[in-house]
Amino acid sequence: MALPILAIGLLATLKVCLAAIALGIVLGFMLGFGALSRFRLVRIAVLAYVDFVRGTPLLVQIFLVYFALPVIGINFNEYWAGVIALSLNAGGFICEIVRASMQSIDRGQTEAAESIGMRHRQIVLYVLFPQAWRRILPPLTNELISLIKGSALLSAISVYELTHAGQADRSLLLRVDLGAGVAVALPRAASTAILTPWVFFSTCPPSPAPTSDPQRSGTSARPRPRRS
Repeated sequence: MALPILAIGLLATLKVCLAAIALGIVLGFMLGFGALSRFRLVRIAVLAYVDFVRGTPLLVQIFLVYFALPVIGINFNEYWAGVIALSLNAGGFICEIVRASMQSIDRGQTEAAESIGMRHRQIVLYVLFPQAWRRILPPLTNELISLIKGSALLSAISVYELTHAGQADRSLLLRVDLGAGVAVALPRAASTAILTPWVFFSTCPPSPAPTSDPQRSGTSARPRPRRS
């Protein structure tokens, strides 16, 4: 039976993805705030990191963490190499999501905060970030879904996740088994089906209740013409 093997792979996939999501979000938000720093060297370093992450395939980054870092004395087992590679990749994309969302806030918000004496750090944390949160959430969720799907590449470094578990049973490779294929693909598709409605309802503000008060609706009542 392939289902017990796939269940073990599914559990490993969940462990890897949850750890990578947590580290990736923390790293991405730190880099996103660094991209808005007033120090030029910090901005240049963040930009170089983001360009490297976005310009190289995820599989190459996994190989760099697992095979290249031991050359300089940094060793990780398969699990932590996969977690670190996924989190580093997600951090670069989340950084751009955070930076672009906060820079999309109207410039007048920053100018108004500066006019009352707020510092740059206070403006970013207390003015820009709360308003940008709803703009950050949809692309952030898309990136986390891509991270879950990208975890299939960890089978290249022998991480026993869902894809590797599907390859472990030789019978799955020697015959066309639709049920096993669905069992491998269904958990990854389920993440999209679960997260998409959550993003929709959490990012769409409720519609305002209709009102007959012209002052509340923002329109002025027109005077009726007098009859002669």
